[in-house]
Amino acid sequence: MLLLGCGSTDAVCTVGETLSCSCPDGREGVSTCDDLGQPGACACDQVGPEAAAWSRRLGDEREQFVIALAPTGDGVVVVGAFEGVLDVGGVPLVSAGSRDIFVASFGPGGAHRWSRSYGGPGDDFARAVVADEGAIYIAGGFSDEVRIVADEPIILTAEGMTDAFVMQVSATGEVGWAQSWGALGFDAFTRITLVEGAAQNKLYLGGYYQLSFTYEGGVLPPAGGTDVMVARLSEVDGAPVFFAEVGGAGDDFMGGIATDGTNFYAAGGYQGFDMGLPNSPEGNAFLLQYDAAGAPQTSTYFSGAGRDDARDMAIAGGHVWIAGRFEEQLERLAPPATYAAVGGQDIFLATFVGGTFGAVQTFGDGGREEVTCLTSDGDGLLMAGGFDGTLDFGLGSMQAVGRGDGYVVRVDGMTAAPLQQAQLSSTGFAQVESAAFDPATERWWVAGRFDGTLTIGDDTLVSAGQSDLFIAALRPE
Repeated sequence: MLLLGCGSTDAVCTVGETLSCSCPDGREGVSTCDDLGQPGACACDQVGPEAAAWSRRLGDEREQFVIALAPTGDGVVVVGAFEGVLDVGGVPLVSAGSRDIFVASFGPGGAHRWSRSYGGPGDDFARAVVADEGAIYIAGGFSDEVRIVADEPIILTAEGMTDAFVMQVSATGEVGWAQSWGALGFDAFTRITLVEGAAQNKLYLGGYYQLSFTYEGGVLPPAGGTDVMVARLSEVDGAPVFFAEVGGAGDDFMGGIATDGTNFYAAGGYQGFDMGLPNSPEGNAFLLQYDAAGAPQTSTYFSGAGRDDARDMAIAGGHVWIAGRFEEQLERLAPPATYAAVGGQDIFLATFVGGTFGAVQTFGDGGREEVTCLTSDGDGLLMAGGFDGTLDFGLGSMQAVGRGDGYVVRVDGMTAAPLQQAQLSSTGFAQVESAAFDPATERWWVAGRFDGTLTIGDDTLVSAGQSDLFIAALRPE
């Protein structure tokens, strides 16, 4: 990151580059490099809580993917995968193989701070990220071999088609440690969370594996198809505290994880489990509860005529919440209730109380709605995803412009009553992949993918290729 005082002219930069600069009141502002290669005026009115949204496009003519973001306390970090060349600010990142991992840090005003890429000759990707006390933890999967750092390199070598990895980097991008595990099949972590303020062993992860999964101290056996795994790790070096598996004869899907410091929860979709849940040819949504040592406590599920699964989960207002999607109808077993889908695929939001599902809200119209993310802002929840046709949360109907638009909605953490919403419209396709609330700026961070022309508030972004990335800070009324 190039940090400048307002009016500084003694630094050389790339024309058009977005830079960080210091405002007179100590806040971080935004400056753009001019045609002479010098920083322009520091825009200090763009970064306060009262500021309008900002947005950035990341990508070239090839395909890129934003998967996850996390607030860092003074900005945001974004992770994902890319092909070819990815310019997020600073030195462009160049893929070493099919797809590489990227990590990028931005200030509160959208200025690029630092970015890194990691990869090898195969297919590598980051799927989850969380930040805490100056450290950033990244999880995903990789194939073949990945070189994490150049000097005294950390080299991860896959045992199978893809292995799961987790790594720690500092707030300035320096690698602390990296660990990987796997066996012969496709294995990866897809979710990561932590217990804030915990003294040790505060990392929890969720993911999937095939055939079997080998780690220090044990092997997770195959149950059939793709199975779900959960883990608890040390934040000091990534050493495992426990790994646990759940699976059945069919394919199982990890949607989300959450912890309240005492219990650990996992949610997703399954076609056959070994925790007392019935087989489901079409696929049911599940929620599992573990204690802090990884021992199973309870399990429950939604059933229905079509396919349903949980896509993410969060804890807010003292409640455990899951968000997912369903086709045809969704059935709650206790107390009995049936919810009919209006379109081809609708969204559901449900609480988990006393070992079963409590209040359930459903949203949808004649099209297909998708939920990709559920996260807590303390008292409320942010839910995000995409839709075609129309979508109405009770705050005014949203009409998709192209093949599909992105959305973010905030609901009450006690009642799920909708409070605020935002639409991200595209002439092509757009979907929000990750969202988070930033208490430092009272904004919503959102990231996702799009093609065509994307409208975010007053900003317009134009795709350069097949599928580009976007990141934005929103503060809806």
